Formats: sequence, structure tokens, C-alpha cells
Amino acid sequence: MQEKREENGPAAEREEDPVTADRVQERVEEERVVEPENALPEAILEGLTEPMRAACTRAGWKKLLPVQARAIPYLLAKRNLMVQSQTGSGKTGAFILPILERIDQAKGACQAMVLVPTRELALQVAREAELLRGDRGVRTAVVYGGAKYGPQLDAFRDGAQIVVGTPGRILD
Repeated sequence: MQEKREENGPAAEREEDPVTADRVQERVEEERVVEPENALPEAILEGLTEPMRAACTRAGWKKLLPVQARAIPYLLAKRNLMVQSQTGSGKTGAFILPILERIDQAKGACQAMVLVPTRELALQVAREAELLRGDRGVRTAVVYGGAKYGPQLDAFRDGAQIVVGTPGRILD
């Protein structure tokens, strides 16, 4: 999953990027969206808390992408959610923002775990979490096979509150 807006602002705001806001919206409209009977209203950037808006600003997001607008309210309400969406559609931000909102910085222990299938995706999700957290003091550990245990264990000892990793190394 490549967050195209990670370095140069949101994909929806970059003209040279093949994923424009219109195209993302077209894809969402083409896809089947299943909502529960007691569906929550979509989120808008202006309706988020100040720390969440600051995170969006750090990432260069001028508005939420459709997957974020739909997913964030459910995650903030602690409701189960399954999302399947195109690469670059904003899924990582959709779940990292609510995770950051719920982290208790006073607790120096794992409070959220993100399982990903590959080392590359683990590194990418951890980078996004670090970008969005800003100076909030939330610590992230990224763990995956093929790397030395020492630095990864040190991240746990340092009180990582978010752990991103591959299943095999998480089980280790």
C-alpha cells in the first residue's frame, strides 16, 4: 500500500499524480460499500479534534479522502470495521489517526498493534504513524523478520505504544 501523499501532500492535491480526488471518488462510487443499519455519518477534516487536524496538516492533507471519511467515525466509536480499498486511497491514515487519538501517552506499553504481511509495508505504516504523531510523544516500534532482534527489543523496552510488524516476528 503506497500512500502517494506521504511526501508531497495528498494525492488528491497533486495534479501530476494519476490518483486525483475525482478518480478516487469515481472508484469509490464504482465499488460496493456496505453500511450497517446504524451507519455513522462521514467525518470531515473540520470535525476532527485539534490533534487529528494537526496530524493531517503535517501530512499535507487538505481534506480527508473517501475511505478516511467513512472509516474514522467507526474507529473512533470503537466499532468493528473491515475496509478493502485501492492502493493509495488513504487506508493507513484512516486507521492510524484514530489509534493516535486513543493512545494514553502516560502508559509506556503497547496499546495498538498493526499486523502487516511484509517488511516493506511494516516500515511504510510505521513511517506514516511517525509522521502523523508529530511531537505527541507516542512511540512506535516496527518489528519484522530478517533484522536483528536487539534494536527491535529496545523499542519495546523504551515503551513503544504502537507496534507495527509482521506476524512471524510479532510471535517471536
